Amino acid sequence: MIAKRLSENVNKVKVILPQVYYPVPSSKAGFLFRKGKLYNNNLSGFEGEIKGHIVLHCVNNTIKDKSGLPKLTFLTKNVTLGGLREDNSYVYRGPVVAAPNRINTNGLVYVLVKTERKSRGPAWLISREYSTGTGRTNNVLKRLDSLRKRSQNNPDKIIDRNLYRDFVLDPRMYLAAYQKLKSKPGSMTPGITPTTLDGLSMDEILNIIHRLMDENFQFTPGRRIYISKPSGNKRPLTIGNPRDKLVQEVIRLVLEAIYEPLFLPCSHGFRPKFSCHTALREIFTKFVGCSWWIEGDFQSCFDSIDHDKLMMLLSNKISDQRFLQLIRKSLNAGYFDFREHKTDFVGTPQGNIISPILANIFLHELDKFVMDLKNDFEPKVTRNRRSTEYWQAHYKLKLGKQQNKSKEEIRKLIKNLQSTRAKKLDDFTKRIMYIRYADDWIIAVNGSYTETKYILNKIKNFCFGLGLTISPTKTKITNSYKDYILFLGTRIKHSGVTTWSKHKGGYRQRNRKALMLTAPMVKIRRKLSLSGFVKNNRGVSRTSWTPLTLRQIIHNYNSILRGYSNYYSFIINRGQVMSWLFYVLRDSAARTIAHKLSLGRRAKVYKKFGMMLTIWDYEKRQKDTKPTKAIQLFKPDLKLNAWGFKTGLINHNIAQFYADTISLANLDNLKCVLCSSTYRIEMHHVRMMKDLSPKTKTLDKLMAQANRKQVPLCRYCHMKYHGGRIIITAARPIEKPEDQDK
Repeated sequence: MIAKRLSENVNKVKVILPQVYYPVPSSKAGFLFRKGKLYNNNLSGFEGEIKGHIVLHCVNNTIKDKSGLPKLTFLTKNVTLGGLREDNSYVYRGPVVAAPNRINTNGLVYVLVKTERKSRGPAWLISREYSTGTGRTNNVLKRLDSLRKRSQNNPDKIIDRNLYRDFVLDPRMYLAAYQKLKSKPGSMTPGITPTTLDGLSMDEILNIIHRLMDENFQFTPGRRIYISKPSGNKRPLTIGNPRDKLVQEVIRLVLEAIYEPLFLPCSHGFRPKFSCHTALREIFTKFVGCSWWIEGDFQSCFDSIDHDKLMMLLSNKISDQRFLQLIRKSLNAGYFDFREHKTDFVGTPQGNIISPILANIFLHELDKFVMDLKNDFEPKVTRNRRSTEYWQAHYKLKLGKQQNKSKEEIRKLIKNLQSTRAKKLDDFTKRIMYIRYADDWIIAVNGSYTETKYILNKIKNFCFGLGLTISPTKTKITNSYKDYILFLGTRIKHSGVTTWSKHKGGYRQRNRKALMLTAPMVKIRRKLSLSGFVKNNRGVSRTSWTPLTLRQIIHNYNSILRGYSNYYSFIINRGQVMSWLFYVLRDSAARTIAHKLSLGRRAKVYKKFGMMLTIWDYEKRQKDTKPTKAIQLFKPDLKLNAWGFKTGLINHNIAQFYADTISLANLDNLKCVLCSSTYRIEMHHVRMMKDLSPKTKTLDKLMAQANRKQVPLCRYCHMKYHGGRIIITAARPIEKPEDQDK
């Protein structure tokens, strides 16, 4: 039944009710198609001819595959959405009702698509996806895994999917992005505007998607700050809008699904399941025996990446121009430096979420070039042939034993044999090993110095073509048997100690000299000295921490000790490094507490809190009325473990990686934790748990008890809380949301 026209300004829509087997006419007469049960809601104007892009979601509710998910088919048709006239045989028929331009209900997300029209009044298409699956996460996983498989199975073919429509305009991708960003302190760091993730709601996400649909979304310029480097220079850091980071995180997830299967194993920076420890473990196990090492570094790598060359590399794999244009907008957003807006044509801003993966995509060309050099340099057939000098020394020893020479002469012949190189240096023993972590890379060559220098020149010429410059001060060639190589904060050198293995036959075999990984004590001392913890190998009071509580002071010192202990878990000088760190940091902590409590001397601090600076909680007592231990200074383990790399099990199955790390935040069906209202719910955020004041604010007490940095509040309570005008008479526990991954 067709409703009467209400007014010229009222939007009138036609709705095809769901769960009806309905033949859909195409733009060409005489063709019908149908599959399963049709779910389609279409909104359009009534007058004039309107042409739109309809997405039909056809779901079979009764037949499911083995995974328990419904079989979902997306049917897309360009059809004529003309007015409801009797002579228009191609228009969609159905009952007509009045409806708003945007619809948002709890649990269901509606996406509005504007159409091209020639009539009065706005025209919209709205489509809703119905699914009988157990959760929303599975659909996101399915799409990303399908994209990953397509890229992995066809590495040389272009991705011709509509990434902008399938991912950028999908609200569930933004829930996944919010889930990854909501607990990070950077989400509460404002850019040039005071906007943060505090107050984010589903309406705000739909507003972002609406602007992306119209393609008028623009990234906010970042705020430029400068961080001091050990060399004395300044490193620029761009702080962007936290809400723009939601869009960037969606872009990053899509790029990661496409390029992660294509990246080579030699790349370890900013990748899932890869870290500094995986790179160092690779060096420790596979770089043994290589004499000449190239310590490589680029000069301002992130600031030198050409935008046009980067977009050309992306277009070689991705065909969706709207998705590429969105990446271009992020690169051209610019930044404010001392109230002056600047835009660079080169460089990916450090601090941008997508900058690391864009840098990896750009430097992937270098990885492939080095692998080609490796294939050309190394022999096709390997042979371990003995050198002529070794056979001569071996023959002299054998001849001396036959002639019954004295023990001293035999001992000299044995030492001569042991000091002679056994393997012959020829084309059959050449090797190239390569590791890259972000813009830092290292190459180990089992060959001559001349060949190593030739390889470095080849890499310089290739990088010059990419627009990158090899740093002349940081890039050098080193012999690992004579000097140390510094890579990722670790000194690497071949051991100078000769070890032997005894076999059953009674003879001994000389082992190859292993690599030694040690911590640079000089750099650690300089770092702590510049940070204000150490002076003349003694602790210094950290006066900027005196306003903190005792528990916070000990917690900060424990963070430093645990950081060094976890990172340098594999070094052979662990006992020396960690014992010195524990001594000076405990000394600094004692001086800081003495300064805060006006105790005068460290001896009084140790007498009151013990040698481990133990803080007791007298409000929480045990059954025997003794106070509970709140916190004490962390004492690191000094035991040596050369295989103590924090790598875990590296699983290169990207589907398993997504299942472990991607989940959807729940922004539907939420209630205000203060008044239980369901109207205009938004998320309240705090930067760190230590920013809460549980003793003075009831809401902070509830958040501290639940150990949460985000809670849902209605708009009214949220504004009153930030205005300091909220009074809570009865506090109730915060209910934890259900796990969306189940």
